[in-house]
Amino acid sequence: MATSQGIEMYSIQSVLDQADRPGSWSNARQSTAQTDATHENNMAIDTDVPMSNTTEVSSFVAGFEFSSVQPGGSANTDPVSHSSNTVPRPPGDTPVSGFPSLTLSSPDSHLISVLKEVACGPNSDMWQGLHTPTNLKLAMKRPRMIAGTIQAVDAKRRYEREAKTWSSLKHDNILPFFGVVKLSSGTYLVAPWVAHGDLSEFLTARLECLADPSLAQDSVSVEKRAAFLVFDEAATIHGIASGLAYIHGCGVIHGDIKAANVLLDDTLTPLLGDFGLAKKDELRATSPGMKGSGTTMWKSPGLHNGEPRTTKTDIYALGMTVVEILTGRVPFPHLRTSFKVCVAISQGHRPPFEPLSRHGKDFRPLWELAASCWQQEPDKRPAAAQVMAYTAPLRFTVVGHWSN
Repeated sequence: MATSQGIEMYSIQSVLDQADRPGSWSNARQSTAQTDATHENNMAIDTDVPMSNTTEVSSFVAGFEFSSVQPGGSANTDPVSHSSNTVPRPPGDTPVSGFPSLTLSSPDSHLISVLKEVACGPNSDMWQGLHTPTNLKLAMKRPRMIAGTIQAVDAKRRYEREAKTWSSLKHDNILPFFGVVKLSSGTYLVAPWVAHGDLSEFLTARLECLADPSLAQDSVSVEKRAAFLVFDEAATIHGIASGLAYIHGCGVIHGDIKAANVLLDDTLTPLLGDFGLAKKDELRATSPGMKGSGTTMWKSPGLHNGEPRTTKTDIYALGMTVVEILTGRVPFPHLRTSFKVCVAISQGHRPPFEPLSRHGKDFRPLWELAASCWQQEPDKRPAAAQVMAYTAPLRFTVVGHWSN
């Protein structure tokens, strides 16, 4: 049963002012009817992205209160609380159609229903929520660490950094940040709920359906099967590279690029998410705890050797994400332990080429791209903007089909 929650939310990012129907995210995105030339112009690196809301987010996130509920426990109904200080909206934040821009002193008429817990991780839980006045589904990320533990200190720092970084990024290929919600059950980072979930799950399901169409017809919706058919690998890579070029232009290193951290909306537009490891380039970590952060199969040889993260380590991870997109599997699926993966990468091993897909596409140009991204020497890897330029003419040039 859904539980109504009175909320306090900071800085709803205004990305829904084109909403056509309740609950739709992609229909509400700004500039949805762009020409290709305009779209390419929007993809350009913007080195002057406003950072004006960083201070306000920092002041609010500093008040993080961790959940008193054990991980997996249900949330309780929260009393509505108010603040005497109104946090100003960031410059450029325009009203959201049907979705009010809330401050800490907002009235209690704006409610969120917490629908269900959808995922558990080592550091956080993901919940699906609902903004009841607009029927907009929400993704709500809550730290798992319990107050009073040693881990809670690191968790608070990590989530404060994520909120600061995420709130400063606005781009067609970045998952929008709605704000921070403080409930009695914990503090949540809030974003729109996207139709097709994360790219990793989408690719796994698509691979199964392409391999066995009869199974797909029995267990997958018509809409999902249609999405599997029209999914374009080169366009997806182009979109990820576009978002990556943008954040690199802002001086931000993502630190955890992989398919599981890319979301697909109902137009199959890829959106970079999970900025928990993201850091400003000039402030990149030098402590041992942050040098090797990331997931083993996507980490560059330098990260395995304790070197700091850079834009080039993001590009290496992008190359491994290309492998996921082309094969539907994680890199090195035959290696069962992180240690074996680490040794293989350090010795120069990379995923083997599979140039012809099982569903009729020639992937050789994209495999060549992956190989350029995962080169051993960081300086030889392309910049994200170069990946954009390379993939732009490859988009929508071939159409896959169901295997027999």
